[in-house]
Amino acid sequence: MRRHLVVAAVVVAVIVVGAAVWGLAASRPEEDLAAVFPPITPTVTGSAEAGIVIPEGFLAHEDDAGRPLGDQPEVRWERTDEPGLPPLLNPCETPPAEDGERVAGRQIALVAPTLYKIERMTVYRDEYGARAAMAGHRGALDRCARRTHTDGTVTVWRWEPLAIGQEALFVAGQRYRDDRGTHGHYRGVVMRQGRTVVTYLDFGQATAIAERPEAVDHERDARTMASRIAAAPWAGR
Repeated sequence: MRRHLVVAAVVVAVIVVGAAVWGLAASRPEEDLAAVFPPITPTVTGSAEAGIVIPEGFLAHEDDAGRPLGDQPEVRWERTDEPGLPPLLNPCETPPAEDGERVAGRQIALVAPTLYKIERMTVYRDEYGARAAMAGHRGALDRCARRTHTDGTVTVWRWEPLAIGQEALFVAGQRYRDDRGTHGHYRGVVMRQGRTVVTYLDFGQATAIAERPEAVDHERDARTMASRIAAAPWAGR
């Protein structure tokens, strides 16, 4: 499938949805596309900590989520305010051990048949829990750097550290069949500031594993949020 790239205010390779919304550009799905998207809606109800309320408009792209998408009913925004969201970055396909430490969360998702773009903020009970979450990501990416699936495809993962917030990762994953790239990419940035972890990921139809320059907009958004969180005592302590 042809992939349309735009240079815009948000992330990397996006969906053209009529106009440039969240910097994305979208195309109609084709029958041969077979990318597998992760679940993004809560499977269990989390337990928010009393007194922890993420202010309206706090995430980088909440305002984008309120903009119309044009005449494309298959493209939609989804917002979830819930700490109990399923993991976005899960190379080993197992529940993260630190899930029980989440006390607040918000997710903004742009969902189309051929691409997901996600911004997620997760507040942990304390900084220790957030540090454990980041360590869990690094460990899983190393343990499951090459993951074979039941359909015969293999997902290859890689990551590198970034100097954003107190710790951050650039992450890329790509699906292969018989050592040839097939539809199904993962790319983005995961960043921790204090007890809060922010994730920017897109999932879609690319057939070559992403390089870091493709995530420049994710990095920019993560830097914005690192500064914003550091100035919010409830999120950054």
